[in-house]
Amino acid sequence: MTAKPTTPEQEAFARALFAVLEAHQPKLTAWEMLAITANFLGGLIAFQNSDEAPIQDTMDMVFRNMEIGNHTVLHQLRESIPSKDKLN
Repeated sequence: MTAKPTTPEQEAFARALFAVLEAHQPKLTAWEMLAITANFLGGLIAFQNSDEAPIQDTMDMVFRNMEIGNHTVLHQLRESIPSKDKLN
């Protein structure tokens, strides 16, 4: 599973979004942040031009990117936890 290459502007946008989440992490739970960002995502989906991308294409892209993001974070978490092999 691979993500579409991103532009510097897209990467900067993603970093800014993660910085906002990190800034609010002490006061909001992951569950609360997920609920709020899901609501926000729903609004972004509403702004899409259905003449340019049918709703099914939009939802396929959203689900595909959610899956990629999930796999990426799980991989990062696995890499950050020392395994027994690395400790010996």
